[in-house]
Amino acid sequence: MSRQLMLVVWPCLALGTVVGCATPPDPMPPSSWSLQQTSEKRTSEVYVAEPSTGTTWIDEASDRHVTVLLGQRMLDQDDWDPVEDQLAGGLEVDGSNPSTGHGYEVGLTYSQDDDSEGPVDFDGNTFDIYGGYRYTFHPEESSIHPYLSGGLAVIRAEAEVDTPGGNSSDDDYTPGVYVRAGIGFDLSEKTRLGVDYRHMFLTDVDIGSISDVDFDQLMLTLGFAF
Repeated sequence: MSRQLMLVVWPCLALGTVVGCATPPDPMPPSSWSLQQTSEKRTSEVYVAEPSTGTTWIDEASDRHVTVLLGQRMLDQDDWDPVEDQLAGGLEVDGSNPSTGHGYEVGLTYSQDDDSEGPVDFDGNTFDIYGGYRYTFHPEESSIHPYLSGGLAVIRAEAEVDTPGGNSSDDDYTPGVYVRAGIGFDLSEKTRLGVDYRHMFLTDVDIGSISDVDFDQLMLTLGFAF
C-alpha cells in the first residue's frame, strides 16, 4: 500500500512546478478580494442623474392668461381736444409664478375718437405695443388677484383734420414708460374678470400742435387661462 502511494505522490512532487498538480495557487488576501469586488461593482453600476429641483420664476410661470381689454384712453386735453377721450381696446398675454408673484406682460392697444366743431372734422388715434414686469398677489384660497406692473412701450399717434378747404393729417412715433395697477376676479378656473388702470408718460411727438401722447387709461378686462 505504501509503495503504491509513493508511486502516485512521487511524480506529482517531481512535476509539480511544471504542471501545478501539487502546488495550488496562493489564496488571494481578503483585502484584495474586497478591492476586486468593489472595482467590479463600480464598473457594473450605471449612475442616472436625477433631475434638478432648482427652478426660476419663469419656469413656474404657470398662471398664464390671454386677456381682452376694453375701455377709455384719456389723452392730454390741451394737445388732443376735441378727441382726447378715445375708445380703446387691446389684447394681452401675461404670466406669473403663483408661489412668488413674479411675472411678465406683453400686449398691444388701439384707441380712436372723432368729433366735429362746425364744418371742421377731427380724428385722432393711437396704437402702442408694450411689455414689462408684473407682480401679482396670490392670496391663499382667494379668487381675488391684485397686481402692479411697469414697463416700456412704443406708440404711434395720428391726427387728421378735415376742413372745407382741404384735409391734413400727420403721425409720429415715440417711446414711453408706463406704470399700472389692476385687480382680477376668478369667475372660474379658466376665466378671470378685472379692472385695469395704466398711466403712460415721457412721450414726445411732433404732430402739429400735439407734443405728447401721455395718457391715463381705464379698462375692463376678461382673461382666459392657458
